[in-house]
Amino acid sequence: MKRHREMMEKYQRDQDALWQNSTALRAIDDYARRGSISETMAAMTRFDDSMSLSAVHPHSVIDPYNVTTSQWLRAEEERIRALTFVEMATPRLDIAALTGFTTHANATRLLANPLHDATRLGLDALSLQPAVTAALAARQGYEDLYRLPSLVETTKLLQETLAVQSAADRYGIELSAGALTTSMQAMQSPWMHPDHAFLSVRSFTEIYAIGESLRVSNPFEDGISAALRTSIGDWRTVTALPDAIFVEPSARTSFYQELGFDLSIADFTAPAFDEATALAGLGLEIEGESDDEEDADVLRSERATRQFQRFERRFRKWLNTMMTATYGPNWIKHRVPGALVQAWKESREKEVRAGLPQRELLEYADWGDYITILVRNDNWNDIFKPIFTRQEAVKESFTRIIPVRHCVMHSRLVTQADDLYARVEIHRILRAIERIV
Repeated sequence: MKRHREMMEKYQRDQDALWQNSTALRAIDDYARRGSISETMAAMTRFDDSMSLSAVHPHSVIDPYNVTTSQWLRAEEERIRALTFVEMATPRLDIAALTGFTTHANATRLLANPLHDATRLGLDALSLQPAVTAALAARQGYEDLYRLPSLVETTKLLQETLAVQSAADRYGIELSAGALTTSMQAMQSPWMHPDHAFLSVRSFTEIYAIGESLRVSNPFEDGISAALRTSIGDWRTVTALPDAIFVEPSARTSFYQELGFDLSIADFTAPAFDEATALAGLGLEIEGESDDEEDADVLRSERATRQFQRFERRFRKWLNTMMTATYGPNWIKHRVPGALVQAWKESREKEVRAGLPQRELLEYADWGDYITILVRNDNWNDIFKPIFTRQEAVKESFTRIIPVRHCVMHSRLVTQADDLYARVEIHRILRAIERIV
């Protein structure tokens, strides 16, 4: 038991050090994997500048004799060298056209079918090909670091993980080794890091535990709220969000880490992350809310954009139903602060003047406005306290969504840490309100 605990602590220290000293590198990875070529090059430039200005190598705080660390750093350096081919391709790019392309709402879909997308958007597909090819190669290099473990290896590592893993106790659930093994063996995408196999299993187990915990009767009960804070950060003291986190992914990631987000939980390739979260019951497909008109509206939009649209519409419909049932159809007039109502009316008038159709007033609410409505004392005591248990828990949950929702709605880069926040809190909120519907 002691050896297992020491092993986990050592891996955690290594992982924390790697994440602390590789923010710039991972930002480059994220941009490249999502096809934002101009942002990839900008991130590379920032990384080069920081290296040239620093008298101490950013990785120098890591033990240079640690074999695991050295192997990881060598792999990172190989990926950076691969990414430099993007910069080599820039003389062939039409910068003006590329800038317009990367700011387009569909820019992050570039890697899915790059040349086809370029042609559809009126760009010179041939001039984009070298940069896209280099970005795809870098992405593939990242994914090639991971592998699919054998059943024997999975079983052994899982036994070691469960011997020291406190997730079951923290979330107040039972974790079945058989069910976990089955889920891990069901993975089609390589998900185990060769140098951090134990940590990969630990992260998979944590995701699985979060998914299991949200299936209980009340996902906002005190125990679950407390357990989530140890995994994805304690947001109870957050009263204002720094402007930088809405623009720069590395700033957002650092902000999450300062709050206690365990970044290793999201340390998988994108396909493996999608599979692992789906197997844990944290998939983002919200069923029963789609129609042909909506599908046309969100055609080629990011999956996250589509899911946020559906989720927010479902939540808004539920909120209106609950408030109307308790206070009547004019509840906005009596149960929402006047300043918010005025802001919604101004937004509606602005849209109408622009020739857009008038929508229901509640549809002009910002996400943060819902927090104000929920925790207002009369609304809270009459309706929402039995659903969300504590005001601090609902404030925390809804605030966690604000950064990723902003990025999604403004077609900005969404990292896997953002993605995990969205998956956890969307499922948590839906589970809570569906208990009442």
